[in-house]
Amino acid sequence: MQNITSYRPESIGRSFLSLEALAAVICMFAFWTTITSFDAEIKAGEKGNEHTMDTPEVVQKAESLKPMQLARAGQYPEAEAAARELLKKNSHDVVSNLCAGNVFILAGSTEDGLKLIKKAVALAPRNRYVRFAYASKLADMGNYPEAIAQYQILSKAHERWVDPHMQVAQILLKQDKNAEAADEFGTIVTIDSNNSLAYKMHGLCLARAGRGSDGMDEYIRGVTIENQSGLPDALKALVSDWGTVDRAIYELQQQVNNRPDDYVPKLRLAQLFANIGQGRDAKDLLLDARREAPSNPEVHRTLAVVLKKLGENNQALSEFMLSVALEKAQQKQDPPKAGSTGG
Repeated sequence: MQNITSYRPESIGRSFLSLEALAAVICMFAFWTTITSFDAEIKAGEKGNEHTMDTPEVVQKAESLKPMQLARAGQYPEAEAAARELLKKNSHDVVSNLCAGNVFILAGSTEDGLKLIKKAVALAPRNRYVRFAYASKLADMGNYPEAIAQYQILSKAHERWVDPHMQVAQILLKQDKNAEAADEFGTIVTIDSNNSLAYKMHGLCLARAGRGSDGMDEYIRGVTIENQSGLPDALKALVSDWGTVDRAIYELQQQVNNRPDDYVPKLRLAQLFANIGQGRDAKDLLLDARREAPSNPEVHRTLAVVLKKLGENNQALSEFMLSVALEKAQQKQDPPKAGSTGG
């Protein structure tokens, strides 16, 4: 079921550059050894440092320290001074290096900050969360090849962890590398067969890479999984405004009657009908919405889902591929903001 929030072009910033096999081997070797330039730091700092273990507390603690509080408040000189004091007390402490690195990056000293976070990785090479934080900073700075390398180290060392694959997929989508992004989402659904978002994104990437039929089937699979647990979150929010599904249907029908030229109430009501099994009613509403908003990808994609469930496969595929094409055209005009997910 398509999200009911007002349409925004999908971005999934919620995709990644594929690396050569040699690079992957080198990354894996790096995980089990250390970052070469910090060999001496590891020997000095790993001994007796509980944050070298594979737990998320180190990242949480680094975010909670006073230098970070000052930095988030915009008091950068004070934050940097406090961060330097932390490092003076123990230059081999993982939390101190991670905290100081984040502070320096926020204050604009990106290169110095990344060096400190990289040092934190070297001090705790078995802590996946520290490396993940480093990879995320690299991605934020636009250093995609190195970010991907770090995420791939994590993927190889933690084969059942989906987060690195999701981050790589987001980077690849930013770079319009849809076939590679599809591979990442395909891996995610293999690991987590109940991940409806990953199935939907896998389908969209396959379609964008020219595999329309496979893409639509995968997208429909994601919608089906999403609906198995009841109303999707977005529809729950809509229904909660009126208390019950029946009341929501009544109110939306009133909006359709009172605003016959407005496609939005028709789309929302159609989405609700489709979710509760009233496919024919949903189709009629969506055909009207399509006439009023022929360039809206959400309308076409929702119609594709409904048509597929009604057995109208050829028309469903046509609508699905049109939604993908319209979405791509809109993204070129209005590049998506990082962090948006699309549907």
